[in-house]
Amino acid sequence: MSLVKRNIPQIYGLIFSIITMLIVGKISYELEIDRIKVKVVENLNLNHALSIASISGDLMALQEEIQLLAESERIKNFVNNVSSNPNAVANLGEWGNKIVAHFGYHDVLIINEKGDVIYSVAKEKDLGTNLVNGPFANSGLGKVNERIQKTKEFSVADFSIYEPSNNMLSGFVGAPIFEDKKYLGFISIQLSTSFEKLNIGVHIKNIEDYIITTSYYFDREAKFQSIDNIGFKISKEASIIMRDSLFLFTPFKLGNLSWGILSVAPPIVFKNDIRWSQIWYHVILALLVSRILVLLVLFQYKKSKKALVYIENEVMLVQNTWHQFSKTDHSFGTDFYYRIKNKDNIELGVEHESIDNVGSLIEQNVTQIIDTLLNKGELNHNLLEVAKVCSKFHISSAQILKIPELFLESFEDEMGSEIPIRAKLAWQKILKSLSAQLIGLLKKQTNLN
Repeated sequence: MSLVKRNIPQIYGLIFSIITMLIVGKISYELEIDRIKVKVVENLNLNHALSIASISGDLMALQEEIQLLAESERIKNFVNNVSSNPNAVANLGEWGNKIVAHFGYHDVLIINEKGDVIYSVAKEKDLGTNLVNGPFANSGLGKVNERIQKTKEFSVADFSIYEPSNNMLSGFVGAPIFEDKKYLGFISIQLSTSFEKLNIGVHIKNIEDYIITTSYYFDREAKFQSIDNIGFKISKEASIIMRDSLFLFTPFKLGNLSWGILSVAPPIVFKNDIRWSQIWYHVILALLVSRILVLLVLFQYKKSKKALVYIENEVMLVQNTWHQFSKTDHSFGTDFYYRIKNKDNIELGVEHESIDNVGSLIEQNVTQIIDTLLNKGELNHNLLEVAKVCSKFHISSAQILKIPELFLESFEDEMGSEIPIRAKLAWQKILKSLSAQLIGLLKKQTNLN
């Protein structure tokens, strides 16, 4: 048990070092994560800017392409003659297949002025239906038909589920077909959820990118879900941490559509880029600094404990020295009183009392304290009485610290010689300990008053 008690300061020091290492390690780790987050956000912002520029540019190019198709004589002739020429569809077939293959569209469709789908490269079940009152009037293609019927201008329908294409997420653009200002219908391109056409920004490893449309979002593999499944509102630009992942959303306008790009950086993105050597450097540095501080504190603690603890041999040496001195003819008490009054500015309010009586009282108190050095209870009682006197006359801790030196000066003057070196060292140690204990009792006494 005594061994444990002796090692308590070292145990506390070890605990302090461990806690310091953990705190510094955590702070260093969080700083690394913040550094990586800034880097990832910068790269993603660049990626989004490139992607948005690419998407916007693709839409402009797509508008030009489809308007050129709508102006071609081949298309106009087809619309005018499809009802009377049984070979019209066959004649257009090879051309339509080449257009789809070249540009990567899912389908090219032609719709007449009544809203009938009169041509389709994919030949799905929308072919031959009417987009005004048919089964697909509310589809994306039906919305393009409705807008072009009203405006006679290029039109875009946002991505939505298109049942004729096995419920594929599809977008549609359309351009009106005119001949001598007469509206013949429109040509439409069906777009699939392809990143090759919609997101050509630099892809960052382990980060998932999504195109956000009005109602859906889709990834590089064309897998799509409702935006309600994202789990947070994405109406404005945002960078948030959720489930230890970074979500960065950048909205943008695409014609009359409100789109956006969402990138998700999972925890592995941060962990792969952590500079663990930097964190260990901080942890080791924290360990070294904390150990130095602990050693300094332990050194001061042991030094103070050593100064405040005396052994029986030292007490016996002090007691013998004092008892031999007290048998001689001297005026120690009076001399000591004048020293603390003149050199330490301690006033005891004894102007109307006999100085000899004051000196005798001082010697009596000194004798009581010296005789009880090995009895903690009686020693504490005697020192408490002295503390009450110090409190009464407002004697400060700084003044008490000077008393041991003045005590030894007076002692040696009254002896007429210096105290032997071993005895003097014992006196210095015990007087210093008594001064520290007296100051502690004085502070308690002051608080009680």
